Amino acid sequence: MISRIKTNIKSFLHPFLFSGVKYDSGYNTHRKAVMLNAFLLLGMLVFLIFAFFHIFISNKFFIAFIDLFSFNILFYLYHDFEKNHNLKRVSTIVILLLSMFMLTFAFYNHNNSFGLIWSIFIPMFAISQFKPKTGLLISLIFYTFFFSYLLYGAFYWNEPSWDLTSLLRLFFASMLLTFLYFAIERSFANVSKELEKLTNTDALTTLFNRRKIDIIIEENFHKYQRYGTELSIALIDIDDFKLINDTYGHDVGDMILQKFAKLLQANTRKTDYIGRWGGEEFIIIMPETSLEHAELNMQKIMRMLAVHSFDVLESVKCSIGIVQADLKIQTINELFKCADNALYYSKRNGKNQITSHS
Repeated sequence: MISRIKTNIKSFLHPFLFSGVKYDSGYNTHRKAVMLNAFLLLGMLVFLIFAFFHIFISNKFFIAFIDLFSFNILFYLYHDFEKNHNLKRVSTIVILLLSMFMLTFAFYNHNNSFGLIWSIFIPMFAISQFKPKTGLLISLIFYTFFFSYLLYGAFYWNEPSWDLTSLLRLFFASMLLTFLYFAIERSFANVSKELEKLTNTDALTTLFNRRKIDIIIEENFHKYQRYGTELSIALIDIDDFKLINDTYGHDVGDMILQKFAKLLQANTRKTDYIGRWGGEEFIIIMPETSLEHAELNMQKIMRMLAVHSFDVLESVKCSIGIVQADLKIQTINELFKCADNALYYSKRNGKNQITSHS
């Protein structure tokens, strides 16, 4: 029974928390997007509840107006993120809104009903949504203005719930929570960065693995379909690699793969994506590149490979198949099939050559 209730709750919350989240984004970005949705949804709920409270119970109509204004901004940002997936823009607007809200709230409400305690959510949001150091800097800038005004209030508000002792308690509690959360997020960022690296890279060659390549090619193929930008890919296969393994052993074979990967990295552009496609096969994704320019890029790799030393082997050769996305190719699978056919043609016709699909 309890398990079914939990499942139903998860099913209900899932579309709200994951709205606008790109599933092919990195783990850290994915986590930030879910946290942003949680902040926006909880923020809308809290602002709406307090708006009604201030209208019908406490009769603080200006505070109620601020609550309703903030609710509408968060509602707009939630749907904007769902549509445009712009995490940085939405997070920036939210942190500005929260900072302005707390400063305005402190000015008009002072510490009535201990409302200043809400300020602790600003560093939590800033540090979780931006880089930890950037979030900490934003938090300290906000606290500089915030506590400067509260120091003034400790002497001139004349409120029994707010004096110098109250100020010091809130200040040290806020600093403690801010730096503690910063330490947690920084540690998590380092771990998630390493986890993302392990998830997306091939352990032997440190190139992108097939999972990451699938994500990259999908993004670039959709960009080609939507905007008409040029897109070419090349499949590269080391010739006679099984013979190398059988003759010299797998340790030498692994060394060949590692050196071959470094050669590809050294002789491609920063805008290209290189991955290990499987075994001795590699792939290079070349955004905004025509077939002619892709051929020139691959010819450069063949020239560098011809003069490259692989220690125990005098030379290593490879075969390459190239294809450019065009109107005849409707899917990613068709794009790969054309590149694979071109590679097969290179293999069948003597190896150590480049074939372009046309």
